[in-house]
Amino acid sequence: MHITDCVRTRVFALSLTSVPALAGCVPESGADDDVGEGESGSEGEDSSEGDGDTSTTDGGADAGESADAGESADTGEGGEEEPDYEITGDLYYVDAVAGSDDNPGSAEAPFSTLAHALTQVQGGDGVLLRDGDYGDLEFGADNGLAIPEVFDDWVTIRPDDGHSPSAGNIVLGTWGSEASTDAIPFEIVGNSDLRLRIDGLEIRDRIEVYGSRYVDIRNCEVQAEGELTELSDDSCISVINGQYVSVTGNDLHHCGMGVQAMTTDFVLANNEIHHSTHDGLKVYGGRNWLVEGNIFHDLDDGLDDDDIADYPNYHVDGIHIHTIIHEGGYYNVKWADFADNLVFRANIFYHLESMGVMINQNDSGTGDWGNFVWENNIFGPTGGIAFIQGSSFVGTFVFRHNTVLFAPGDIWTSIFGREMHPDNLDSPGASAYYIQVWGNPEGHDYYNNIFTTATTLTQDQGYIGDNMFIAEGDALPYVEIPGNIQDFLDQGGVLGELVAGSPAIDAGTSALEVPAADVYGTPRDGAPDIGAVEYD
Repeated sequence: MHITDCVRTRVFALSLTSVPALAGCVPESGADDDVGEGESGSEGEDSSEGDGDTSTTDGGADAGESADAGESADTGEGGEEEPDYEITGDLYYVDAVAGSDDNPGSAEAPFSTLAHALTQVQGGDGVLLRDGDYGDLEFGADNGLAIPEVFDDWVTIRPDDGHSPSAGNIVLGTWGSEASTDAIPFEIVGNSDLRLRIDGLEIRDRIEVYGSRYVDIRNCEVQAEGELTELSDDSCISVINGQYVSVTGNDLHHCGMGVQAMTTDFVLANNEIHHSTHDGLKVYGGRNWLVEGNIFHDLDDGLDDDDIADYPNYHVDGIHIHTIIHEGGYYNVKWADFADNLVFRANIFYHLESMGVMINQNDSGTGDWGNFVWENNIFGPTGGIAFIQGSSFVGTFVFRHNTVLFAPGDIWTSIFGREMHPDNLDSPGASAYYIQVWGNPEGHDYYNNIFTTATTLTQDQGYIGDNMFIAEGDALPYVEIPGNIQDFLDQGGVLGELVAGSPAIDAGTSALEVPAADVYGTPRDGAPDIGAVEYD
């Protein structure tokens, strides 16, 4: 990990009060369950309602060994967090070096391949992997055709205690149907109840999820195989037309993109997404998302805007939101044409070649963006613009309790060895600090934020107020960052931490909804502080 343990722990503190309950136990209920209402982001912790149905099953072949509660409470060497789930069925063991698929899969006589182990388990069981490389895995489909229900309860793949297994490319499910490999329309919302959890593995070459419902990827290190180049565009994790998929606590690096997703009822939480060549998160559309507690940093494609004229030069953003609709208004029902009810909370952005967040106009001609909440996020300076709301919205757009960091010494070296020095970094009016918003919309609220004077809010509808704007020569309301943001973190600094006597303290409005806690999990009181961090 490149982020300091101190800051990582503090960022995770907020999410750990709510997100793992979603991530480890995603609901068995229908697609209408919400991440959170667009007007009410702090209620977005209930991404989808339901108890996850982790009841004990009678499953497992006799060769499997029963798991007890004590055994299931340890993630092994691969995991980072104590799990919030139990393996309620039998345990099967796999040893890529010393096992055999002719064995019964017991601790004393383990299988040798993960693929074989998955043919022996049933809902509620666990598969414990010992040291070794388990190669590529394709699972959850029948020769490209969807399987309506793969498991009736969660099956968990994780390291055996004290082991650190690895795998290659993992592909789960299919985008087809039961009768055809042709992609299903997006409105069908998935095609298969998979119920598979992958916890604490080292993945050498990406994870891809297609069509599957109920998938939990946590505590893994994921990268792409092969040399990273300026034009690499593979994603560490792809989620396409699934439902109830959670990606939590992972270290995603050295890929083209961190995560690309077009899906419904999706949780992306507590991940570090860094040292890759393109966007940290590519949002291709969907409904009911919670994006919380992630750290996006050190993203660069090594190219200037005028390089490689015959190849589409990517803007490298922390988050990029757009449709997969291109020239001439081309539209196909297999693609989502909307993004609705998305909550972005307690994320940190720094060392990005282009934008912190880029929201493109929806050019599909068939759908809309609507009901977004941005709260408790921290934006460091960027090489382009800190935040571009480049589209109109239907419904609501709420931007509250976010902090823009004025960091005039934040010069950094990218993954390609380039020195990154945003223009006019020492001026609070520079584009590196600019939060660009859509003009004069109804239903858009911007309050309790710390901006610099690069940002101006001129709309005459919605609520605009109780924001702070840092100007040239102003005393900073938060702890100064004397140089590079990463160096500041490595020395134990806390981004956005308010200083004693800061004018941001107790200066926010409580007339509108306020998040219950700040970016680091500190509870907010009845007189909330402005910005992402509550003075403690």
